[in-house]
Amino acid sequence: MSSDFEVVLRQEARRYLKRLDLVTQRRLVQALDELCSDPLKGDIRPLHGQSSVFRLRVGGYRIFFRVQFAKRVIFVEAIGPRGDVYK
Repeated sequence: MSSDFEVVLRQEARRYLKRLDLVTQRRLVQALDELCSDPLKGDIRPLHGQSSVFRLRVGGYRIFFRVQFAKRVIFVEAIGPRGDVYK
């Protein structure tokens, strides 16, 4: 994952990603790669009540992340299926 921004995954997000099937892993990693070039482009919305946390929709999965523009870092907080990740 290289481009303008660096992506840092929390340990829980990394573990979840490794447990997924290879096709889904590739889709999510590709979405993270695209996020590196412009972290606010695509199907991205801020989470209600948490203005600094955004969600990226990738099919039935959601990626929750924070962006530090000054350091050019994207912190991935959580990855999960739509029904579970909001809990």
